[in-house]
Amino acid sequence: MKSDKYELSGYYVDDVIRKPIPCIKYSTNIDILMSLDIIKDKKYGVIILTNKSAEDEVDPESLTLYFEKGNYLLMLLDYDDEGYIDVRTLYNPVAPHGIMQNILGEPYGATTIVQDLEIIKKCFIEFHQTGNVSKELMT
Repeated sequence: MKSDKYELSGYYVDDVIRKPIPCIKYSTNIDILMSLDIIKDKKYGVIILTNKSAEDEVDPESLTLYFEKGNYLLMLLDYDDEGYIDVRTLYNPVAPHGIMQNILGEPYGATTIVQDLEIIKKCFIEFHQTGNVSKELMT
C-alpha cells in the first residue's frame, strides 16, 4: 500500500563516495525495506522517514536512522503529553552503561546503539503503518 503521508530520504557513503537514497514521496513497506537493505554494508549515512501529516506537538514527526560501520542509532521525534519534544531511541541492554559511542562524529550513550538491522526494519514498518513506534520497541 502506497502512502502519501510519509516521505523517505537519506544518503550513505560507499567507500568515499556519498550517494543519495532516492527520495520516495509515496512510500510502501517494500520501498522502506529495500532502502534499509541498501545500507547494510555501507560505511555511514542517514535515513529519515517523515510523517508529512503529523499534527504539530502531538504526533511523532520523523524516524531517523544514523548508521556507521554496522552500528545503528534510531531516533523517533515524538512529543510527551504536554507537547514537549521527546526523542525516543532503541535500548541495547548488553551495551555498557555510562559509556559514550560515536556515530557520525557525535557521542551517544552506548545503550542507544544497536547492531541489529532487523529491529530497525520492524520500527520503520511500524512507523509507516501506524504513525508511531510502540514503547515496547523504543523507550
